[in-house]
Amino acid sequence: MQRNRETRPLLYHRWGGMGNHRYQIGFSGDTFISWNSLEYQPYFTNTASNVLYTYWSHDIGGHQMNHGDSTMDPELYTRWLQYGVFSPILRTHSTKNGNIKKEFWNYKEPYFSALTNAIRLRYTLVPYIYTMSRKTNTDAIALCRPMYYDYATDNRAYSFNRQYMFGDNMLISPIGTPSKDGYSKVKVWLPSGNDWFEWHTGTLLKGGSEYERDFSIDEYPIYVKAGSIIPMYDEKVNDLDQNPDNLTLAIYPGGSGAFDIYEDNGNDKIFEKYHAVTKVRSNMSGNETLITISPTEGTYKDKPLKRRYNLKLYGSAIPVNILVNGTLLPLNRYTTPGSWNYNGKELSLNIALPQVDAKKAIQIKISYKKGKGIDINSGLVEKFKRLSEVASELKSLDNGIYLPEVLGKTEETNRSLEYYPEKFESLIERFNENYKKLPEAIKGIKSIGDSNQSKLIKRLQYEQVN
Repeated sequence: MQRNRETRPLLYHRWGGMGNHRYQIGFSGDTFISWNSLEYQPYFTNTASNVLYTYWSHDIGGHQMNHGDSTMDPELYTRWLQYGVFSPILRTHSTKNGNIKKEFWNYKEPYFSALTNAIRLRYTLVPYIYTMSRKTNTDAIALCRPMYYDYATDNRAYSFNRQYMFGDNMLISPIGTPSKDGYSKVKVWLPSGNDWFEWHTGTLLKGGSEYERDFSIDEYPIYVKAGSIIPMYDEKVNDLDQNPDNLTLAIYPGGSGAFDIYEDNGNDKIFEKYHAVTKVRSNMSGNETLITISPTEGTYKDKPLKRRYNLKLYGSAIPVNILVNGTLLPLNRYTTPGSWNYNGKELSLNIALPQVDAKKAIQIKISYKKGKGIDINSGLVEKFKRLSEVASELKSLDNGIYLPEVLGKTEETNRSLEYYPEKFESLIERFNENYKKLPEAIKGIKSIGDSNQSKLIKRLQYEQVN
């Protein structure tokens, strides 16, 4: 194959014993569809890197049913697919059995959206995964690797043997057990040396500690090193046949960061000579953040000559102003090139840069209000989400059109942040104060009954162990 084709050879094969890792992709066997199989796969995959077997491919969702089973568990399949997003190879497959249904449209909400969003996330993360895969090719350090590769001197790197590093900037603590009362509980160790941003809840957690965290079916334990820069495609990407000219740079709170984005043609054999690297740097200093995108170095066939960068700064306050190469960037509630806006639901600052020559440098200077500022990385994103769910459920109950005023005003905070950016701090302060009053407000809605009251109040009580 190497001699007789112009494209890169690819072999997909069953386990053939030690030394088999010289071929690219291995198949882990006909696993049974069970929580036990899912619980074991992360440990199996991570430790395979100890013998340089880095590209394991699993039958995501399992291969065959246990004797006597005849239906799929939607939660199990969803959690398995979410783990697959952070595996070396994402591939669903099963034996010939009409009862094994892996097409997303066979599942009702909330599973359908969780499954779809998981696949979409995998596609958007390809620039990060591809860069880390190039590093695997060069340095033989696996994309998915045990914690003791990076934190060998801490005993917990060996005892927390299911969690793993996914490249250099992400830590994954996979879910392997069923949920209770709608939430999956995970115990995670976050190493010292930096803080960690829990992606789905918007929480910045201190490194060097162990935590017990809860996740709904549409959330997953993804921890990003504070200050990291993660290159991504946008949500419109539908195939990976070529590198698009638009690229999203996700920048996480808690520090400065750097990332060198690697690209090549994707399927030729001359990538050692023909490839490109774009260096991105983010530096926090006082009330300013300076982001520099260097000119792309190198070339390859079909390399984009122009680029449209979109910056997404998670856990960011609303800035005073933004300068791009010295020119003031205007605020625009709608995402248009050459402007910025704010996503209240995600608490993210979004900067859409105009299309530029890939050989030219770009400097983005973001200035914030002076002073310490208000803490928004304490789980506010998760509270916004849970409150929206509670409000929706209240509307579906036999409650007429009534919502307590304090609940309605508090629930609209994320949208108010987008309409009234100048009121950012006062809106967050009002939310924090009113959120404490919501249990009593729900108790006052007698028409929904005691059982519904208790269930909704419990959902709002987001006080995880931090």
